[in-house]
Amino acid sequence: MNVDSLASRYRRVHRVLEPHGRSLSPEMFERIGWAAYTNAILDFPELPPPTIPGLILPGPEPAVVMSRAEYRIAAKALPHSKYVSIIGYSFGGMDDVHTYAFLTSRIPLAHDAVLVISLDPYEMMHRLSGELKSTNVHAIPASWRHLARAILRPGNCRKHHWASNEPFCVPCVWYQYETLLDQES
Repeated sequence: MNVDSLASRYRRVHRVLEPHGRSLSPEMFERIGWAAYTNAILDFPELPPPTIPGLILPGPEPAVVMSRAEYRIAAKALPHSKYVSIIGYSFGGMDDVHTYAFLTSRIPLAHDAVLVISLDPYEMMHRLSGELKSTNVHAIPASWRHLARAILRPGNCRKHHWASNEPFCVPCVWYQYETLLDQES
């Protein structure tokens, strides 16, 4: 789910697949009071979740998800991919068990690296490392919500310059990330 709009930024230079559908914009989520609604669903599991055509909402994914066109495209592309970014899945809770099995069976053995970005990434890093039989799985303990915002926020360091179609400046992103964390605490 491209909730943070980060994937949209790189769509012109990378193939972006959204197997759970394209999410609503952050503005739409805020306008409809999404955070309060999801909290209510968690507090009262008897409430039926909303339905948005073409969008699979967070939670245990249905097995039918595997029949979506994005999975057919990914099945052909993944074996030939050197780099794979898996962003925004709740694999730690194994909500997306079908997608997890799909990806671990298709990520090429010759991949350069798999990054697990989460506040507590180590269990998933070890799980993926074992299943992929790879030492190139790395953990980055960070809040994806803040990190995505930091990547999207232009930096103002003198040494590096922000360009909309070029890689981001890593020192600037980490500075912005720390700034966002400080603002929230």
